[in-house]
This record gives sequence, C-alpha cells and structure tokens, in this order.
Amino acid sequence: MATFENIVNALKSLKIYNVDLSELVSAVMNYNGELGLVLNARKQLSNGSVHLIHAFSVKFTISHAQDEFINAAITACRRDKCRSLVLLSRLLCECDSPELSTHFLSLATDIYSKDLERLVCVDTGFHFNAKQTTPDQIETFSLRKMGNVIQKSAPSIYILLGNLLDAGKGDQNVAEMEEEEQDNLKEGMLLETALDVRIDGQDTVTYLGKDTGRTTVIPDKEDITPRQRQAVERGHQIREINQKANALQSLVSVYFRSTDTPERVIQIMARMGISLSTTSGLQAIASLSKYAENRVKEVGKTLLAAPAYDNINIAFKVTNPTHENQSRMVNMTTATLVMLEDAKKEDLEVCKELWSKSPYNRRAINPISHRLDTSTLFPMEKDVAGLTGVKRVRRSLSWHIIRIMLEFMAKKEHKRAVAYLKELGPTPGEVDQLPIKRSVQHPLRAMEEDESTNQGNANVCDDIQRQIGLDGTGLLQEYVQILHGDLATLERIEGNKLMRSDQRIPIDESYQHLVLVPGLFHAKMAAVNALHHIYIEQGARLPQKPTVWAYASILREKQMGHIGSQKPSFRAIHKLVLDVTTAFVIHLWTSEVGSLDKWLDRGPSMDELQSISDKLALKHVAGFGDHQDHPDAQYRNQQMMIRDFLLYSEFSHAQNTGDIGRVVDVIPFWILIWKATGKHKYAKFYHQFLLNLRTWPEALARVVRRNWLCNPKGKVFGFRGIDWLVELNNLYTKEIFSGHGPNRSIQLIKKHSILIQILQQCHEIFDNVFYNIARTQYHTPADTTVLIARLVSFMNKEEATGVSTERSVKAYIDAIARGMEFFQSRAAVEGGEEEEQPPLIDDLIVESNSLLE
Repeated sequence: MATFENIVNALKSLKIYNVDLSELVSAVMNYNGELGLVLNARKQLSNGSVHLIHAFSVKFTISHAQDEFINAAITACRRDKCRSLVLLSRLLCECDSPELSTHFLSLATDIYSKDLERLVCVDTGFHFNAKQTTPDQIETFSLRKMGNVIQKSAPSIYILLGNLLDAGKGDQNVAEMEEEEQDNLKEGMLLETALDVRIDGQDTVTYLGKDTGRTTVIPDKEDITPRQRQAVERGHQIREINQKANALQSLVSVYFRSTDTPERVIQIMARMGISLSTTSGLQAIASLSKYAENRVKEVGKTLLAAPAYDNINIAFKVTNPTHENQSRMVNMTTATLVMLEDAKKEDLEVCKELWSKSPYNRRAINPISHRLDTSTLFPMEKDVAGLTGVKRVRRSLSWHIIRIMLEFMAKKEHKRAVAYLKELGPTPGEVDQLPIKRSVQHPLRAMEEDESTNQGNANVCDDIQRQIGLDGTGLLQEYVQILHGDLATLERIEGNKLMRSDQRIPIDESYQHLVLVPGLFHAKMAAVNALHHIYIEQGARLPQKPTVWAYASILREKQMGHIGSQKPSFRAIHKLVLDVTTAFVIHLWTSEVGSLDKWLDRGPSMDELQSISDKLALKHVAGFGDHQDHPDAQYRNQQMMIRDFLLYSEFSHAQNTGDIGRVVDVIPFWILIWKATGKHKYAKFYHQFLLNLRTWPEALARVVRRNWLCNPKGKVFGFRGIDWLVELNNLYTKEIFSGHGPNRSIQLIKKHSILIQILQQCHEIFDNVFYNIARTQYHTPADTTVLIARLVSFMNKEEATGVSTERSVKAYIDAIARGMEFFQSRAAVEGGEEEEQPPLIDDLIVESNSLLE
C-alpha cells in the first residue's frame, strides 16, 4: 500500500504546470491502488507538458475514485482557467469517460460564456455608434490594443481561437507561420525603405535596405503577434452576440467607403458580420464629417493655425453625353489649416500696427516703402562666425561638392565613402534649423469657387473664415492671420487688398489682416523652369558638344522630345539637373585626384577633402574666382552651369533639411536668375517677402520663418513647402478619395475632402497590421550610376573643364550678372510672364517619401 508521502513525491516528479497538488492528492488517496500505477502513468507521459489529469483519467476505472478525481480536477481548473481549461478541453475529450467529458464541456461553456459577456461590454471599447462616430475613434484605433483586450478580457477564448486555428499544424508548422509573418514584416520594411529614398538623390543614399551611410527611418509598425492577429481576424464574431460591439466593423466600413468598394461587396461583407451595412457606413462618414467640421472651428478660434489653399481642376467625363449630362471641367478650391509651431497668440496681435504702416493705407503717416534693388537684396549682417549670407552660400556650395562625390561612391558601396559621409554630417552648417517634428494639419471642406479671379479669391477667403469660425467675431481686426499660397493666389489677394483699401470697411473685410507667405515648392518649380530656359531651350542651339543638351542625350536618350519641349515636367528636369551635377562633380574630382576608389582607399583626412573641394570651387565654379573675362567661352559656360546647378542643389537641400536660414541665404541668387529669365513676378514677390521678414515685428517674423516649411511625416530630410502639402491634399481629393464612375460627384468630393487625414489613417491601420506591401504603383528609384559614369567618361573625353583659347563657341547668358544689371538699370518690364504650370502627380512624387502609402 502506498504511503501519502510517496504519492505526493510521485506527483511532484511529474512537474505539473500550475495545478493545485493538494486537490489532486486528495482524489488519488481515495483510490486504494498501488503506487506502481502512478509511476506507470508517469512512464507513459512523453513529456511534462501533457497534463497529469489526462493520464489519470485514462487509468482510473473505479467509479467512486473517478468521481472524486473529477470533482477535484474541476476545482483546480476553476482556479487556473487560462491554461488548464484549454488543455483539459482538448485532452480529456479523448477519454472514454462520458461523464468526464460532460463535466469539462459544461465547465468550458460556462467560462466561455462569461468571457464573451466581458468582451462585449462597453468598457472594452469595442462599441461604435455609427451615427456618432468621431475622428478620435478612428485615429486612436489600434488592432494591437484590440488583440490585447481580447487576450486579457477573454483569455480562454483567446487561446481556444488560437488552438482551433492551429488545428492540424504541428509545432514546426506554427513556427513556420510565425517566421512567415516576420518575413512579411521585413518585406514591408524593405519596401518602405525603398519608398523612403528621396528620388532627387541628394537626401539619403539608402536603397532597398542597404545602409550606405545615412539612416532610413522606417515608420512604426503595430507590434501585434500572429496569435493576436488571428484573434482580431475572428473577433468580428462577437458582433453576433452584441450588435453594438462593432469597432472593427466600423473601421472596415470606413475603409470600404474610402476605397470606393462596390455596394454589392459591402452588403455581402455586412451579412458576414465583417462590415456595417450601407446605411450605417454612410452615417459613419456623415458623423465623421460633422465632427471634423467642429474640430476645425475649435482649432481656428485659437488663431494658432495658418490656412493654405490652392485651386483644383476636376474633369467629369461622360461616355455617352446627353443634352442634360455633358462632360465638364469643374474648378474647385481645396484648403487646409496647418498648426503653427513655436507661436503664441500674442505674437499675432499686430494687425493694427501693420495697417498703420501699410503702403495701401493712405492715412498712414510713415508707410513702409521698400526699395527693390541690389542694396536690399544681399544684407550685410554677419553671424557669430563673421559670415554674411553670400559667404555662407559659398561655404555650402563647396560642401555640396564633397557630399555629391561621397554619395556617388557610397552608392557603389565604397566603405570609406560611407564613413566619410557620417563624418561630413547632414548639412554644411546650421543657420536657422527647424526642429524635426511632425506637422499637424486639419483639411477644410473643398469649395466650389474658382480662385483664378480676384472675386473668386475673396469668396474663398470668406468661406475659409466661415469654416474655421472666425467670421463676424472681430478677432481678425486685432490679430493677423498667416496665409500660405502659390504666386498666383497671393497676387490676387494683394489685388483685393489694394482695391478695398480705400473703402471704409473693417480691416478683416478688406483682407488687410492677411500676412502672405509664398510657397517654396512652387519656387523650386520656378527655379527648375529657369534652368531649363537657360541651358536646354537656349543651350540646345549651341553647336559645341559639351552642353547640357549633349549631357541630357546621354542620360535621357529616349526622353529628349519631352525634355526639349516648352513645358517639360518638374520631375524630369529636376532629376536631370541633379544627375548632371553629380556627373560634373565626379569629373572635377577625377581630374584632380585620379581614380576616386584608389584615392579614398588611401584614407585622406576630412581637412584634405575640404581643401581640395575649396580648390575645385575656386577654379571651376563661377563667382568663386575671376572667370567673367576668361577668353575661353566654353570654359565660362561650364563654370556658370555648375554654379547654377549647385545653387539649385543647395536650394533643394536646404528646404528638405528644414534650415530656413540657408533658404533665406540662397533665395536672392534665384531672384536674380528669375529676373534674367523673365520671371519678374517671382523676383518681385520673393524680394518683397524677404524685405518684409526684416521689417515686420520681430515676433511675427520669427513665427513666419518657423512655419514657412512643414514636415508631414516628422522625418529627417522630410521638410516640404506648405504649398506642396496642399498639392498633396489635392491629389488625395482628386484621384484617391473622389470615387469612380457614377459615384464620382462634386458632393462626394466635398464630403471626403475634409476627411483626408482620417481616411488615410484608416488605410495605414490596415496596411501596417496586415502587412500590405502593395501600397504604391511606383517602383524603386532607378540606379543611374552606370549612366552617370558614362557621362563622366564623355566629359573626360571632351575635356569639359579644359581651357583652350583656340576654339570659338557661343556662351550661355550669365543669369546672375544679367539679373544684377536689370536691378541696377530698372529696365525690366514686370509683365508678360508666362502662366504658371500646375504640378503633376510625378512632380509631387519626386518630393515625397511614400506618397500613396
């Protein structure tokens, strides 16, 4: 006969997981069997993970002992529901004892029912009312949190769902599934890494996950396990218990609405419990729209948000037009509110002060009148290092000569180039760097107004004030309002200011409260257009070989028709300028040091790199040395070209890195170039704006400078012009959330335009959690190193930087010198400027990390 101590020791040796031994021992003591039976049960166990009760349920055949054992086991399982219940439900059902199976199935039913009751209660956060859906519910929704709630509130159901879904899968198959999930995550990261590469080739040199010196920021993923995701995917079944527990269904319904899913599909998904019905989905969209309107009013009344708007042209095409239904082009206006950073309400309380000095105010005692000449174009103020703006630009151009060479070598996976890039740093020296922080915007509802006229702009401004809740409040008679826009928009607002300045009406009704800030994205487009005019349109007529036209024929052999056209896309010329700049810089370095691979392997110091770069700039970049009277016109052409192309690289790089000080330093050079190429309105408006920054009250000027750029993703190299953000919203409004076919209407566009952020957030939730890597129709940026190397060989062969007094060639115009002459003589006619070309989708892509993500 076994003693009590022997049985206890035998039970302990079985390494039972998380079960009360005393309950089981008391049951075993009622059976007068031998200890050998217990030991024999242990031998039959393959490992300690199989529960002890399973072994005993098979071996015990005496009814009274089995009943005692069952009662004790049930008591123990009630104390450890999470682990024991699932094992017992799976293992004990295999036993031959019907009573045993009935007991545990009854226990399981009771525990699962209570878990479900807890899961569908209001406290879990799964209740969405379609008629009262709020943007916060969408923006704060997280499938990871939903999985955690299911795991904590209903642990038995959580494990049961996992075991049922893993049925037929061994441990190895489950491990393979988890490994596949990780592979999907990595694949998604690699795609986002590729998307994060700046197509302009100057902000980062990370391609498809290969770290070549700069860090690629990968957006945060929801850290959700495969088991949690399985529970969430089956979680839609809880709606069958409580119709109000429909959080996931509401999100799916909004997602379907934003992707223009057919009504038939939505109805089928609603019948399956995956989505809300068509009516409820429309109610959710209407509720979100109402709450978005209220949020805009709350933000607008703080006065710490700057509106920005632009026109959008939408074509409604009809396949079979009738008298009542014809194809048409609708002109609309989209707007957004961008939250001001580093600003206080008191900083904007200068409306009356500005009006008292405004040149439009005929009652002003001492109105401000700016002289638009070279004396005000280049200020002589020095920084702490004793450098003026012109000297800082020269320092930046020399720095770009090093950066471009190192990035090209890093793309070729030269290890020392990667180390040099890290030592070089991301900027040539900060002047007025903005903090890297994600910008916040609140889109407004699209307006059926054509802002191509002064009256249309006035109507748009009035509509914006109505949407943000400032109309009739009188606040804008005391506080100014910063307004972002492109050149055409701001020019018409200036016209409204002038026309209404004589009328005896409040300041806010004459738009004198508006502080106009020109967009920097359109400034980049104007810069590219000027370079195209000088070096493509005019340069194509030059007979000599080493011209930009000849360089383009090597880099873009099959795109010469588009490049040579009068209005090529911004993307095409932007890429061409940067590629030609890279090739020319590599040509300069190889002409100076020979093979770059061997020279970098020698390990020159950073001081040596800087010394050689300064030497190359002094010798080959116009404006650094005395090249204006050089007898070789071909030599002067190349120096002016690399100077202007490096100025564009600095202009683009300074914007993308968010250094407003460098942007302000380099714009005067572009004002001269715009003046020389007939863009007099750009030259005048940006010159006026730079002067305003020096004469406005210090607090207002600081707020304007700190909010001239935005950072939509909150990333390094992620700064963009506010006008680019508006154009991006136009893309979402016009192409992505506008519907298709008969569903595409003005009413739908207006309804979705204010929900851009919410709908995009909904897409990101699904894409991140379910590892959707098909997020864009654009491929990874092409590797142009081979074409650039071919162009470098051509430059070496043609001796692009060589000097010869025997050749007779025609010269490019020196745009900066010509612009200076215009300012000094004031002979430029400020009219007849060509119409501004709106950006295309590709033009936005070249400035975006992951546009359609």
